[in-house]
Amino acid sequence: MIAEILFKAKDIQGDIPRLIATSPLKNDYIIKELGLTPSTYYRKVKKKDFSLDEMIKLMHLICPHEVDGFLLKRELELGLEEYENGELIDHDTFIRNVKQTLNENKVD
Repeated sequence: MIAEILFKAKDIQGDIPRLIATSPLKNDYIIKELGLTPSTYYRKVKKKDFSLDEMIKLMHLICPHEVDGFLLKRELELGLEEYENGELIDHDTFIRNVKQTLNENKVD
């Protein structure tokens, strides 16, 4: 399974120049969002040498709906797994935890 994931990531990495070329985004915008210099960006495009984190950021820029859908699906699967494992809290505990988190992050 790990090998399959790695090869799929490599395939996606090789397809990034085409995805960038067909996206409506300008290279200057992508460069800024990735935090790269223009020379580093163009070298990475040419050599198809983006890191995994850069690939994730790129996909989030180029096809945000697909990434958001994937992340939502993953969260739902994790929630279902927690439910099936009995990792639940009751409503009152949840509300108490939310209020505590909000109070801790309160800006004065």
